[in-house]
Amino acid sequence: MKISNGSATKCAFIFAAVTVLSGCVAYPNVEKINADFGGYLNSEYSISYPSAALRAKLTEVNLKPKPGIKEFSMKMNLSQAGIGEQTPKVSPFDVRFTNLGNGFYREVRELRNNDFLTARFVYLTWAGLLQLKSDTIVSGDTFPVPYQEVKDVAQFKFDPVNMKVGDKLVFETKLGNRPQAFNFITEKSECIAEKIAPAASLQKNFSGNGVWLACTSKNDRGFDSKKKSVYLIDYALAIPLEFKSPTRTQEYEITGFTAQ
Repeated sequence: MKISNGSATKCAFIFAAVTVLSGCVAYPNVEKINADFGGYLNSEYSISYPSAALRAKLTEVNLKPKPGIKEFSMKMNLSQAGIGEQTPKVSPFDVRFTNLGNGFYREVRELRNNDFLTARFVYLTWAGLLQLKSDTIVSGDTFPVPYQEVKDVAQFKFDPVNMKVGDKLVFETKLGNRPQAFNFITEKSECIAEKIAPAASLQKNFSGNGVWLACTSKNDRGFDSKKKSVYLIDYALAIPLEFKSPTRTQEYEITGFTAQ
């Protein structure tokens, strides 16, 4: 979770082989987004955003939260440090998850300072494992800042209900910027189930069981990362615990939970 000090540009430049392509995206104005944030979420962060082919592959995995899971909120602390930073910076934030069905969720993180809204981090995620769209919306900036997203995924199987310690989840994704149409980054990820335990051991209000996952990702551009999360079976959603890469370290702590 980062905050950009500058405004997002309207044009994103894609470097494909030796050809440089410029793709322009009409990003909405931050002031207008914040004035009608609910409308923005409904229009820009719906289940219809991913391509029909990608949506079909993920729907086929058939993840189903227990009946009645519509929306829930948490309070979390994010501790993060960049290269050369000895003391991590801790940022408390509120996060709201809205269930869109079949493992698709809309996630909104809000960062505040002195009760003033500083930034919103918006994600369209599948099971908390694949980021299909994301924007950072900083108060005072002109445009939101989009980030790399999953464009496609090879078909894979994921049966969390029947996972045992040592079982693996393996998937291969194609990553790109929002206007990008080809020359995607290929990333391969392997997640190992380290523990199966009641989800309440992570946060007392969680129901059902959780699968503690340790994931390693490597892409064809030489960037590696490691993640730890807990997949909550009742919610069909993975909650992040830890992220490590050559450039940064992040750790998450849940401090509160509210079901809605």
